[in-house]
Amino acid sequence: MLPKILLLGIIMAVSSVMYAQSAPASNGPSFARMTLDNYVTIRSGLHEVYKIPVNHFSFASTAEAEAYFHARKVDFITFQVDDVNTVLMHFDLSNKSVEGWTINEWQTALDKRADNVPPRTLPTSN
Repeated sequence: MLPKILLLGIIMAVSSVMYAQSAPASNGPSFARMTLDNYVTIRSGLHEVYKIPVNHFSFASTAEAEAYFHARKVDFITFQVDDVNTVLMHFDLSNKSVEGWTINEWQTALDKRADNVPPRTLPTSN
């Protein structure tokens, strides 16, 4: 009986640690999603920073990811490449030109950006 209780305790402790590490911090970036055709979907309300997983873009290097996002700049929104799998999207909420923009207006700006840039072409394997 004691080994089962110890095993259960260990499992609960490991699960708690794993959950704590995977749960985003309340003051950390919110999450957004980006498709290969550059459309961004914001998953939560208006925030200054959004974390976007881009592992499906299959960038060969951080430099390639940086070049890709640098070519897709848009007013009041910047993309910071964290690594080949993650990009941070920053909204310039302090800029007077966009003061008071709603989440829908930011989404419209992102949609216009996506309409004006070519989609990501994935590398083909030979």
